[in-house]
Amino acid sequence: TDGHVKREAANALLQVRDGDKVHELLKDLLPLCRDASPEVRRAAVNVLVRIVDPGDKHAIPALRVALEDRDPEIKRNAALALTNIGGEESAVALPVLLEMIKNAEPELRRQAVLGIRNIGPRAASAVNPLMTILEGDDDAKAREHAALALGGIGKPAEPAVALLVKKVQAAREAREVRVESAMALARIGAVPSAVDQVPALLKVLADPLEDAKVRERVIWALRVHAGKLADMKGPLEAFTQVLKEPKNADNKMLRYDCAYMLGMIWQRQAPDVALDVLSDFLGDPGVKIYVKTDIVVGGGGAEIVGGKAKVDERGEGDGRVMAADALQMIGPQRFASRADILRQLRALAEDAQTYPPLRKKAASLVK
Repeated sequence: TDGHVKREAANALLQVRDGDKVHELLKDLLPLCRDASPEVRRAAVNVLVRIVDPGDKHAIPALRVALEDRDPEIKRNAALALTNIGGEESAVALPVLLEMIKNAEPELRRQAVLGIRNIGPRAASAVNPLMTILEGDDDAKAREHAALALGGIGKPAEPAVALLVKKVQAAREAREVRVESAMALARIGAVPSAVDQVPALLKVLADPLEDAKVRERVIWALRVHAGKLADMKGPLEAFTQVLKEPKNADNKMLRYDCAYMLGMIWQRQAPDVALDVLSDFLGDPGVKIYVKTDIVVGGGGAEIVGGKAKVDERGEGDGRVMAADALQMIGPQRFASRADILRQLRALAEDAQTYPPLRKKAASLVK
């Protein structure tokens, strides 16, 4: 019942490295958001921003109370904690996040920009401020986070499409900003204004002097148009041109993705070079299937040391299932004469350790 004891107990939890263990105390920390002592409330929210995750929807009411606190540090960390939970209900944090973008110190400002990403489409009112940051903010990390946030908003961020493409094209822009701008285009999807930008993206894709990672993510931005690419001028030629480049460690995934696109969209009309690259793809067990990007912000304040945002792309399974899918669309009439491809498919089908969906697909293709 002693406020000083509660405050110091909460502060001590900031030093515990095992976040899962601290998370077990969530039910004990949430009531402290309503404590009479601002020091206790501040200490509790400082811990909450570190431990809550998308499964903690039940923590939202307590954090909404903290969001109305008179203490700026409590308000800000409550807003960031809400974004770590994410989803529509976290949109209540948006006014505080936008205030942080204007007034907070650099690291907290970056976290506020990034946190908007987890709110999703309900953060549509933040599109213009995010575009302002992306277009010309002095902080490259803030620009990178603005691109991530625009992607998280999705279709309502369509007004940013032209600017995102401009950033992808900007050779002098930071690599991470260009990569995340392409990723944002992929998440915004095949909106009408994105169709108009396909030629500009193809130009970046087809230029071997461009950064390989940027080109790789441009493929993701183009993939959203799916079969409609077959009716456009340029995609077939650009994808094929990439496959004719000398292969190296940097352009490996770029080549795999282009071969996959050629197989999935042009199917029996895919060029022979696509089969060559799909053969390489089948022999590469190190590729994972992209699942999602996890965004976690760490909060900030006098008691928080080292609180920073974390961006983690997650992959799982075996990416070679993409090569198998492309071969299925190309059809056995095209790959049946390729001993190298059949040999690898049989090996995958016969190996009990093969990723189950890939093993099933390989067995079907061999049959």
